[in-house]
Amino acid sequence: MTALCGAWVLSGARAEAALDPASRRAVLGACGTGLREILDGPLWLAAAQENLASRERLYLAFTGFLTDGETTGRLERLVALPEPEFLAAPPQGHYALIRADAGLGRLTLYRDLFGGAPLYYAALGELLLFSTHAKALLKSGMIAGGVDKETAVESVLGSDLGVIFGSRSLISGINELPPGQVMRVSQGHLSLDQRPNPFVSPREQGEPRSPRRLRADLLDATLRAVGPQRRIAVALSGGMDSSSVAALAVEVLGAGNVEAFTYEFDDPSHPCETPYAALVCRRLGIRQHIVRIDYRRYVEALPELFWRLEAPRLATGAWVGMSRALKDGGFERILTGDGLEIALGIPMRPGLIDALAPALSWIPCPQKTLRYWKARRFYGWPLRRLARLLHPGLEPPAPHSYHMLLCVLKHNELIQDLAPFYPADLQEVVRNAAGSSRVREAVVERRQRPLMEQFRHHHHNSYTLHRLFRSKQIAFREMGAFPVCPAFFLRDAPIPEAAGPLTGRELERAAVREDVPGEVLNRPKIVNQAIISSQWARKIAASLQPLAPETAERLIPEPRARQDMLRRFPRELALLGLWLRIFDSGRVPTEPPTLESLGLERLLG
Repeated sequence: MTALCGAWVLSGARAEAALDPASRRAVLGACGTGLREILDGPLWLAAAQENLASRERLYLAFTGFLTDGETTGRLERLVALPEPEFLAAPPQGHYALIRADAGLGRLTLYRDLFGGAPLYYAALGELLLFSTHAKALLKSGMIAGGVDKETAVESVLGSDLGVIFGSRSLISGINELPPGQVMRVSQGHLSLDQRPNPFVSPREQGEPRSPRRLRADLLDATLRAVGPQRRIAVALSGGMDSSSVAALAVEVLGAGNVEAFTYEFDDPSHPCETPYAALVCRRLGIRQHIVRIDYRRYVEALPELFWRLEAPRLATGAWVGMSRALKDGGFERILTGDGLEIALGIPMRPGLIDALAPALSWIPCPQKTLRYWKARRFYGWPLRRLARLLHPGLEPPAPHSYHMLLCVLKHNELIQDLAPFYPADLQEVVRNAAGSSRVREAVVERRQRPLMEQFRHHHHNSYTLHRLFRSKQIAFREMGAFPVCPAFFLRDAPIPEAAGPLTGRELERAAVREDVPGEVLNRPKIVNQAIISSQWARKIAASLQPLAPETAERLIPEPRARQDMLRRFPRELALLGLWLRIFDSGRVPTEPPTLESLGLERLLG
């Protein structure tokens, strides 16, 4: 994976005086080899030569992928733009970008709207240290590290082991710039701004779409995603979105230059979509590679995966095997169908969020009325379908949205307290988590926006695209392949609601009807099929269970609350425990760890 790192001195003093050579070498060593270093006034910057451009004392560096033309020519044009013009129309792609004007004393850190490449930073007095790797910041020796207990508890309550609110990471002292956010440093002052994101803003009515126009727009987006490549891989699950991307790639490059990669779990109990992917390959005339993921290799890959992702993401283990298969096939880039549902305005998991916001205007006493959510979340309440039939906004939220939604409702003063929405044994922990200044500030700063937009914003930043897409990006790129999502490059996306007689899914189906078999176009979606075998997830969590008590002890000082968390969230605490074995020692490994090096060989038993 291409990397970048650097530092900026807010006072304007010279960077080499504020950051000693040993610290610079340590940070560079954690970012890889072949980076070009720049020292100019308050700036220290290191990036790959091909991802770096300069003009007098103005520098621009990025990591990731930019659309529209060759990288070198594009960077030269970008670095020549005045900053307001650049920020008004930033490039498309999956990237993190640094723009530094050493002469004028201005620094800008930027991430694309979907968080395609991570960017971490640490404010250390007058020194701002940044890198695409949290490990690199820890190696500087200037950050104590250790787990950030507040964000770790929040990630457990969110059931998906990711920070929901704000920019603090799971590592104490290190922040992650959220997707679409801009950090500016000027005259010694630091500010953060969020770019408008059409994927979370309320959609307005637009001109009617036709299948022909949608196909033309998707084809244009695919052309930019393919770029100068003359041979491309496609991640083909056998669902409609990945099948659409495969069909468009064939139209761009021809069937002989497109190859499909499909992975399946070696678990007979898990639903298999490979036959559907095979139907698509036969219709398009492209070669299919089937990557079998067996349990032993999946488990063996977890320490390396957590180390590379710098986050405890169990549901990405298969991507390590896929990326190795791509590397063996000589592919540097793989197209995916990620984000197409969102771009087409198709309700997926955020569908509940869209229905809930308007429903709150007529739900009487939400503090009391919505407490039945607790029965679904914690006791397996069987009447979820009935609530949905009464009104979609009444359906209890999914576990990963539950804590986020309640925090937003509380800080919008629609409910007074989160505690009644949780079992009695969790109420103290929940009150502390929801009442933190970090959560309050993250919600209140957007409280002037419509409630639906607030829900979408926090869901997007914490789960929908950012965490899933970011994890896939890092897992593939660290192993030498680069996932690219044409859906994110549609020039007019997301498609406005009620933009014509057809829904987004119907438009997509009509646009690729001639290319994709009807069995694929018309079959129901298998939710989470391609993420992980549910049987494996339970088995891994059970094997890691001995780590859960020590994790709970680190995070929760009160013994009774600790036992309650262990009873309610054993899987989350166990997985976080594996991550802590790697990142909580202050001596993060310089090479990918193994189960043996972490003393966890028993997982293979």
